[in-house]
Amino acid sequence: MKSLFYLAFFTILIYSCSPKIGSTITSKQPPLSDTDFVLVLQQQDDFTNDGIEVGSIKSGDNGLSTNCTYFEVIDKLKQMARQNGANVIKITEHKGPDRLSSCDRFTAKIYKVPDFRKHEKKLSGHQTEN
Repeated sequence: MKSLFYLAFFTILIYSCSPKIGSTITSKQPPLSDTDFVLVLQQQDDFTNDGIEVGSIKSGDNGLSTNCTYFEVIDKLKQMARQNGANVIKITEHKGPDRLSSCDRFTAKIYKVPDFRKHEKKLSGHQTEN
């Protein structure tokens, strides 16, 4: 009985240390594979939707969150986008770590577009991945 209590306690502890990720899906699409590329566009990037708006996703802080740096959270948002068939994430709000939270927090829209490459920024003649 005691070992069951400890197992439950550590499971809850581990889960509560992850950043909180949520979604509102308005047009679920077939999932993408785990290796499919997802383009991330920043707030300042221009984007004209030429596909389907799948919904919105949001990351937050549970209060005890760890593993919630910019790139760790972006990876989790990409996973959620893939699960819902989206290949573009357009960040609409980004809050960096501050005195209230050690996590990067995002709000974004996710889209399924025919060709994400046409939405990539071009710098010095090279296409970049955000």
